[in-house]
Amino acid sequence: MKTISPDKGGTLITVHYPPAGNSLSYVLPDHNIDATPFDAAWTGEAEFLLCGGDLMLCLQCTETTIVQARKFETKDDDLFSQVLFDGRSRLAATSSDKGTLDRRSISAHQGTITAMQWQPLPENQSGPDDERLIATGGDDCAILIWNARMPESKPKCFLTMDSPIMRLAFTPDGAFIAGATSTQILIWKVGSYAVPRASWSRPVHPGWLSPKASAETDEEDEHCLCWDADGHKLAYGSNSRVSQGMVPYVQLHSANT
Repeated sequence: MKTISPDKGGTLITVHYPPAGNSLSYVLPDHNIDATPFDAAWTGEAEFLLCGGDLMLCLQCTETTIVQARKFETKDDDLFSQVLFDGRSRLAATSSDKGTLDRRSISAHQGTITAMQWQPLPENQSGPDDERLIATGGDDCAILIWNARMPESKPKCFLTMDSPIMRLAFTPDGAFIAGATSTQILIWKVGSYAVPRASWSRPVHPGWLSPKASAETDEEDEHCLCWDADGHKLAYGSNSRVSQGMVPYVQLHSANT
C-alpha cells in the first residue's frame, strides 16, 4: 500500500507493508502536491510509476528504502494528472490537464481528462496482438476508446453524455463500459456503441445535493463507480452517499447482446 502526502513544502511517498509492519519512504523536497498533485501506479511487486506536473519517475522498493530507477524525459509544458499501467501489455498511459492521453501526446479531449481505464481481459483470453483498449473521459462530456498499440490512429469510438465525465468503469470481463456524470450513468457494450444498453439518473434527494448547492466551499465533489466481481451490479458514489445495484444489468443483458 502506498500513500502520497505533503512534507515540509515537499512530497513524501510512503509504501506500507502491513504483514511485516514496516514502511519505506521517498521524499521529493521541491514538489508541492497542493499545486500539482501526484498519481502513482504499480508496475510490479517492487516498482511503481509516479507522475505529477512535468515529472514522471519510476521508483523501486529495496529492502530498506525507495530509490529512483528511472526519470522519464518530459516537456516543460507537460501537466500529468493520472497514470495507469496495464500488466497484460506492459503499457503505461498518462493523462494531462491539457486533455492529452499518453506520453506520446495523443490529442484526446478538448479540456481536462477526468477519468481513464484499461479494458480488463479475462486471464483465459489473450486478445488481438495488435489491440489494447483504453477508455478516457473528459470535462468536454466525451468518452473515447482508443487502441493503445496504435497511438497515431483515431479513437475506435466517440461517446457523449450530457455533462462532464466523472468516472468510467469496465465490467470485469471487459464486455461493457459504464460512464458516470454527476447526475447520470450510461452503459454501452464494447464494440456496439450506437445505443446505450442501460441508463440511470440520480434521484432528487437532499443527500445527493452537491455541497456547493447549500454552502460556499472550494472543495470539489468526489465520485466513484465500480462493478462487482461478476459484473452484475454497479455501485455509484458521490461524496458520502452511495447507490448500489441501481442498474438491472442481468435482466437487460441476459442474452449477452
